[in-house]
Amino acid sequence: MAATRDGKMWCCQFYYKDWQGVSRKNNKRGFKTKSDAEQ
Repeated sequence: MAATRDGKMWCCQFYYKDWQGVSRKNNKRGFKTKSDAEQ
């Protein structure tokens, strides 16, 4: 999982495989600290 900074907030980006085996990418944003984004 990669944590990056987006302005003043942290966001994380990760890849996973769905039930069909297709690789998917997901983003989550709005974390206050880097450690929160990496959890």
